[in-house]
Amino acid sequence: MSFESGSVHRVTRRQAISQSATCLAGITLLGCNRTDEVVAPVAAARTDIPLRITWVGSQDEADAIERGWSSVSEQAIAINVVVIDRSQSVPSIADLTELAKSSDLLSVPLMMVAELASSESIESLTGDAISVITSDLLPAMRSGVARYGGDTFAIPYAANLPALFFSTNRSEADLALSWKEYGDRVGADWNGKAGEPTTAGWAASMFLWRSIGSAQRWLVSRETFEPTIDDEPYVQALDQMRQTVARYETPRQTPSQIWQRLQQRELAAGITFPTSQANSEAELSAADLPSPESSSQSLASLAFSPWLNAITMSANCRQTDASKLFMDWISGGEGSESTRQMVAPYNAVRSSDASSSLTPYAQWIEKKLGSPVTLPSMQFISAGEYYAALDHAVMDCLDGKSTAAEALASAKSHWQSITKRVGVDVQLRAWRRANGMRA
Repeated sequence: MSFESGSVHRVTRRQAISQSATCLAGITLLGCNRTDEVVAPVAAARTDIPLRITWVGSQDEADAIERGWSSVSEQAIAINVVVIDRSQSVPSIADLTELAKSSDLLSVPLMMVAELASSESIESLTGDAISVITSDLLPAMRSGVARYGGDTFAIPYAANLPALFFSTNRSEADLALSWKEYGDRVGADWNGKAGEPTTAGWAASMFLWRSIGSAQRWLVSRETFEPTIDDEPYVQALDQMRQTVARYETPRQTPSQIWQRLQQRELAAGITFPTSQANSEAELSAADLPSPESSSQSLASLAFSPWLNAITMSANCRQTDASKLFMDWISGGEGSESTRQMVAPYNAVRSSDASSSLTPYAQWIEKKLGSPVTLPSMQFISAGEYYAALDHAVMDCLDGKSTAAEALASAKSHWQSITKRVGVDVQLRAWRRANGMRA
């Protein structure tokens, strides 16, 4: 094991085995049988060696992080930004695997964690510092984002769960809508002045959020990995989505566009999450998403978007302690609030930071994140391909190019082709780990 700038150079399991074998061979050849304890000198920590961070996001986010971090730490950082237009593509897992070799930390979409972990490009997070962070995470963030296969692999710094926002004060009973009632109100009461994320790259996430509570088998079978997204509850959810989207005054909107239009009182209602500081004059109320007409009796009432970003540690991390300090800071540590408001102005993800905001959304989501029961995100090998196939299918249905049943049958066919190429056993192991198993 080599040392650089006072930090331990981390190696993969394969490298460790190889290096251990070499060391043992050397001892045998030298006939060394000394029992004296050898104590390695401890070098002083170096803050001038940059902490290398690969950031899947925007340059503005990276700039905000550099400014915020420099105000609380002398540790240098170097951020390599991977800009992705989610309407056009998903991050290349091959590129991320290669970048992990020269990174200490990676901020990646949640759907990439399974493959990065399986390829040993990232490592499970251990130690007292990590235990302090994870024990402070709100229950849903800890179980639905941080944990994979029973181990901690990622630290979330945002949740971006969508809520149903109204631009006027309403009673709790008035907010308890079914998806059908919501769709009826879009046309009859609000004259189409409402919206939900339906642009390319967002459509699949919105469809999955609509499917929560009605689908009895989530995404694929745990026994065979056979896709279940063409089951009748999914078809009904997509068809209801199609009908409602057709009633919107502006059918195609991003979360940011909906949020801004709500702030400007151009919409009577909208499904989104905060993408900027809230306008106190907007007087928005936040409520649960509408519910399905019939429930699957599932205990889970939420699932995180496959695009939710979280911080992971590279298997080639050379500055473990500094990396853990950064993880603590970005997820809600002292001095991070102003930076997180620029990078992820959604909510707190940790209990110690949960009551710092009194906005309606912050109060709503703190309650939502209080339950540890979540549906797993799309933690597959080649998850980006699965997501893109579903997104294209949902868009085809919303555009009137296919019925809901035809669209989901097409998505299922694409999923089966990807699974055949990757391997059923490989995918089953990844999916079982996503469901909390160590398989």
